[in-house]
Amino acid sequence: MRAIGQAGTGTGTSHKRIRAELRERLRGQGATGRQIAEAMMAAFKVGPLLAYRWAHGLSQQQACGAYNNLDPSGRCGLDTSRLSQWENWPHSDRRPPLHALRRFAKIYRTSSNLLLPVEADYRHLDVPAISAEVGEASHATLDTQEASVGYARAEASPPPPDPSDDGDWADAWPWSGEGRPDVKRQQFLDWSKWAALAAVLESLSLTRDAEGPGGGPATHEQLDLAVLHFGEVYERTPRDVMFAAVRRCRRTVAELRGYPQSKDGRRHLLLVSGWLSAMLGVLEFDRGDLTAARSHHLAAWQVGQHLSRSDLSAWVRANQSMTEFYAGDYPAALGFARSGLAVAPQGTIRVRLLVEGQGRALARLNRSAEARQAIAAGAEEIDQAARSGHQPGLYAFSEAASELCTGTTLLWLGEPKQALVHTSQALVLHGPTNESWMQMNPLLGRFDETHAWAQLGHPDRAATLGSRILAAGREVQQGVIGPLVRKGQQLQELLAPHAELAEVRNYSEQLHSLLQRPGLTLPA
Repeated sequence: MRAIGQAGTGTGTSHKRIRAELRERLRGQGATGRQIAEAMMAAFKVGPLLAYRWAHGLSQQQACGAYNNLDPSGRCGLDTSRLSQWENWPHSDRRPPLHALRRFAKIYRTSSNLLLPVEADYRHLDVPAISAEVGEASHATLDTQEASVGYARAEASPPPPDPSDDGDWADAWPWSGEGRPDVKRQQFLDWSKWAALAAVLESLSLTRDAEGPGGGPATHEQLDLAVLHFGEVYERTPRDVMFAAVRRCRRTVAELRGYPQSKDGRRHLLLVSGWLSAMLGVLEFDRGDLTAARSHHLAAWQVGQHLSRSDLSAWVRANQSMTEFYAGDYPAALGFARSGLAVAPQGTIRVRLLVEGQGRALARLNRSAEARQAIAAGAEEIDQAARSGHQPGLYAFSEAASELCTGTTLLWLGEPKQALVHTSQALVLHGPTNESWMQMNPLLGRFDETHAWAQLGHPDRAATLGSRILAAGREVQQGVIGPLVRKGQQLQELLAPHAELAEVRNYSEQLHSLLQRPGLTLPA
C-alpha cells in the first residue's frame, strides 16, 4: 500500500481522469467540496490538503497562485515544491504551518483543522469500488478532461465562502427511490466525518504541554471535552479509528495519574478512565470481541461504584445487558438491565434499560406480560427522559431507538402488525438516511420490517426488502455489519419454508456472500 499523500499517488493521465470523473459525478449529485475531498482521501489514500486541491480541480500552480493572491502585501511566494512537501506531510519533513492551513481553508472553503491528516491507517476506509467504478466508465473523453481544466481555472480565484457549502447533503438521501445515489458511497461519506478526532487529541496534548506533565485544570477540562466528543462522533467513526483514539486518551489519563494530583484531580482522572473503559467495552462489542467487552465493562462498573457515580454505573449496566443479549444469555441480559435500573438517574438511560434491556430479554424468555409492562413503563418515561436527557450521541437513547426496540420486542411477541407500526415510526423519527445515531440503526429497523412481512405471510416481499438491505450494508464497518448479519440470519430462518421462491434464493445468495466477508466476526 502506498503511503498516504506521497507524490506518486494519483499521478498519471488515467488517475487524473478518474479523479476528474469522481469529482464531477459527486458534484453532479450535489456533494460539497468537503465531501468530495473525503471521497478522494479514501479512494486514493492521500492526505486532506492534497485531497481538497483535487476536489476543487486545481493544479499545484493554480493552488499556489490562489494562496499568494490572498497576501495583500504581495510578499508571499509559495511555490509548487513547498506545496508538494506540505501536501505529503507527515511523509515529508515539512509540516504545513497553521497560518498556511488557515489560508488554504479560505481557498477550499473549509475549516483549517480538517486540512491536517489524522495519524491513522486509511485502509479501513478502502472503497475499491469507487475507483474501479469510475475507471470502468469509459466515456471519459478529451472534452471531459478539458472541462475539468476549465472548472479548475474558474476556481483559481475562489468565491467568498458559502455558509451553505457545508450542508450535510448525505443525510438527506432517501433510502430508496429514483435518482438515489449509490448507498455504498453514502455510507462511506457518513463515516468519513471522523477527522476531528485527531485534532481533539492534539489539543489535549498541547494543553498538557502548556500546564506540565501532570496537567492542570485546563487538561482536566480537555479530557471532559474529549469524552463528550467521542460520544458525539461515535456512530459516524470507523470503529478501528475510534478504538485507537479512545485507547490513546485512556493511556494519557494513566500517565497523568502517575504524577502528583489533588484529591479532586485523582477522582476526576479515575472517572474519566471509567467512561473511556466503558466506551472501549462498546467498541469491543461492535468489533465482535465479547470477552474484551466484558473486561472493559467490569472495570468501568467498578469505577462507577467506587465513585458513587450512578450515571456511569447505569450506562455500563445497559451495555452489559446489550452484550449478554447478543451473546444469547437472556437471563443475564435481564439481570444487568434490572441492576442498572436500581441505580439509574432520571434521563434517557432509564428508557434504554426498560425497553432495550428488559423488554427484549423478557420477550426472548417468552414472558410476554412482563415484556409489555417494560415497554409501557418505557413509554411513560420517554417524554420526561427526552426533556431531561442532554447526553450527546452514544450516551443518549432517542425516541427513535425506543420505537425501534419496541418494534423488535413486539415481533418476538408475535405481533407483526403492531411491530410494523413502531418500526415505521422509528424510521420516520430518524429521518431519510442510513446513518446511525443515538443507538438507532435504520438498516436494522428495515430488517425488522422484513421479519414482520415474513410473519404476515409475504415471504417474497420480505426477501426482496432483505436483499436491498444487504446491498446497502455491504460496505459498512464492523460496528453495523455484525448485528446486520445476525438479523439477516434470523430472516433466513423465517424464509426457509419458502426456499423455492426466486426472491428467497436471491436473498440467501446475498447473505452467503456477505458471510464470506474477510474479518467478519460474529459471536456464537
